[in-house]
Amino acid sequence: MRELLVVPLVLAALLVAAAPVGAEQPLSFERFEFEAGPFPDPFILEVCGLEVLTSSQAKGTITLFTDGTLKEHVNLVITSTNPDNGVTTTERDAFTFFSEPFEAVIDEEAGTITRVFREAFVGLPFRQMLPGGGVLIRDAGKVVLLVTIVEDLRTGEELSVEVEELEVRGPHPAGPLDLEERYRPLCDALAGEGR
Repeated sequence: MRELLVVPLVLAALLVAAAPVGAEQPLSFERFEFEAGPFPDPFILEVCGLEVLTSSQAKGTITLFTDGTLKEHVNLVITSTNPDNGVTTTERDAFTFFSEPFEAVIDEEAGTITRVFREAFVGLPFRQMLPGGGVLIRDAGKVVLLVTIVEDLRTGEELSVEVEELEVRGPHPAGPLDLEERYRPLCDALAGEGR
């Protein structure tokens, strides 16, 4: 019986010893899940000029590591219905978001702090569908960004944000578009155009 316990304990000790030195441990881990709606959607009203009712469901996990790295897994479903014509669209997203602190520089003379992060989205961060009508627009793959944020040291107010694309893999038709262009297929579908 003891021999049966010794083998797993030795294997566990070897695995711990083989772990990379400096491998970060989770500082916190949380699961989340929520549902909301239906509610009048001010975003769609602003972007599309349409009054729709939207419901959303999300679930996932958030892990914060001791070095400040954040990892978030998200599954999101957003359903929007135009009550005037009954058209319903669905957004189904499933992705992992990573944010790694790269550096922080305090400039006391200028009164600012500059924070630089490496951020990545992997998976399916944006997919709009028309049930029975197929995919309206889909972003999938991987996007890695270098994000630089300058804040007022005293107030914490965000003074500027710069985003640089470091790596893009997969189809990302929505990436370079402004909001109106990005949501045009959704707006047209909810308006009943092309049915």
